[in-house]
Amino acid sequence: MTVAAPSAGADRALLGIAAMALATAVFACNDVIAKWLVGHYGVGQVLVVRSLAAVALVAVVLRGQVVRLVTVDRPWLHVGRAALMALEVTCFY
Repeated sequence: MTVAAPSAGADRALLGIAAMALATAVFACNDVIAKWLVGHYGVGQVLVVRSLAAVALVAVVLRGQVVRLVTVDRPWLHVGRAALMALEVTCFY
């Protein structure tokens, strides 16, 4: 009796589970570090450093596709969303 090899779908499922576990750990570490830093620095300073790090990571992922993503039909909705996200993060810390 032979055992069938796992399918490509099973491999992708395991990769998805691993990515989700890693993302959860990274977000939890981000929260812990930020809350620890807020005890020593102002909320605004922590948010600026956190945002700059996020922009750097996104820039690496996008690699020159920013113009295509920045072109939007209703830019004020995006500005409002960004403002609400900044308010949410400020209240969280």
